[in-house]
Amino acid sequence: MLEFTSETNIHYVFLTDDAGLASVFPKLKDCLSLPGYRHVTLLYLSSGKSRIFHKELYILQKHFPTQLFVLLRSKLRPGQGESCQQDLEAILNANTMQHMEFILSGLEEFVQKAGDMLHFLGIKKFQIQEQYFTE
Repeated sequence: MLEFTSETNIHYVFLTDDAGLASVFPKLKDCLSLPGYRHVTLLYLSSGKSRIFHKELYILQKHFPTQLFVLLRSKLRPGQGESCQQDLEAILNANTMQHMEFILSGLEEFVQKAGDMLHFLGIKKFQIQEQYFTE
């Protein structure tokens, strides 16, 4: 179970694929609704068939324009890992909060690749959100 701190000045970064988004979406909303100021970033790698929660994410971005940043990307195909890594590097480099927490959710292969990418970037601590739904 994910636990969120009530402290402010924290940046939550969610990395998910289609299979994991339904499981992290409630947590993402919880982060935004906590008292105080924090940033929430969602890096969502979609299979391209249809992007789930598209309307909901659009509404949340309108409600929290200075707190929520959503990056929608097509699911990684061979040779596309660099673009996802570049997105993560940009998120890290642009971070203005004192603390960052990373939450991964999705199919096992996705979580493994995302975890490897975070390790490569020097992030050793992250949470894995169990999936409530499967494809």
